[in-house]
Amino acid sequence: MRAIVFCLLAVALLTSCEDDEPIIPPNPTSTSHKVVVLNEGGFQRGNASLGLYDFLENTYESEVFKASNQIPLGDVLNSGGYVNGDLWLVVNSSGVIRVLDSTTLELKHTITGFNSPRYVYPISANKAYVTDLYADQVYVLDTRNMRVVRDIKFNGWSEHIELCGGDAWISNRDQPFLYQLDISIDEIIDSIRIGNNPNSMAKISETKVAVLCEGLLGSNEKTRLYVIDLNQKVISDSLVFDELKPTNLRVDASTGNLYVTDEGVHYIDPINYDYQEKVIELPKTVNYAFDIDGSTGRFYISDAKDYLKQSAVYIYDRNFRKVAEFDAGVITKQFIFP
Repeated sequence: MRAIVFCLLAVALLTSCEDDEPIIPPNPTSTSHKVVVLNEGGFQRGNASLGLYDFLENTYESEVFKASNQIPLGDVLNSGGYVNGDLWLVVNSSGVIRVLDSTTLELKHTITGFNSPRYVYPISANKAYVTDLYADQVYVLDTRNMRVVRDIKFNGWSEHIELCGGDAWISNRDQPFLYQLDISIDEIIDSIRIGNNPNSMAKISETKVAVLCEGLLGSNEKTRLYVIDLNQKVISDSLVFDELKPTNLRVDASTGNLYVTDEGVHYIDPINYDYQEKVIELPKTVNYAFDIDGSTGRFYISDAKDYLKQSAVYIYDRNFRKVAEFDAGVITKQFIFP
């Protein structure tokens, strides 16, 4: 399956620097100490699922969507995030977005009108963009009426979006370009040539993004990291991975450090953009999901194994010490933090 992140609900949690034990925030909500776990499920198997990991109790609750709604979630849960206080889930092969009450997880709306949706990105209180695998467009969604109101023509597989400097910057898995989209008029106005097949993207600042390009599928092309100066619209730095085939480019919001995964987690210097070292060893694992909790600094990494069994999830603290692990659903794809 083809991989991909997204946004966080801003509820602050603190962690002790001495023993890394989490502290319960004042007046916590019912989900303030739980991480939402998205399990993609197998293609055409209809076994996508939603789970909750309680990091205070170190327990995992599976199939919470089905338990709350008495219906299956759908086929291939690709991504999710919080939009206007609700939990939005993009179910790729089913072609829908599920909108859930973020506390009860009860289904409030099912949004249709997509071909093969990938990610949803809030642009304003009333507008969101939805990228798509096959549609050759980006959808403009009215988040008040829960419907698609227009489309933006796009040549290829639209994937990740980063909002920088008042514009949306969109990656294309089919074309070696990063596209600039003017959010005031919903039109693509420019592009920057990068590498082939960008699998992930990270915002470094309002004027700079990093894009990890794995090369054409089936080729011997090496994976490359490109750092883009958005003001000048040029590649300002780049890094070639001679041995690694990394995915899941992430930036630690608290430190600015850059990380990628390949049988563990690798550190990239955020100043010179040089490869430094492998900081977490997970040999012979398929690191399908990797997200960093901005509040606690903890790393959550999944091992999809053979894409049929339950994924294993490993949790490390900011000093790269393993603090917990658990079994989740089939093909764990993303972690959404409180």
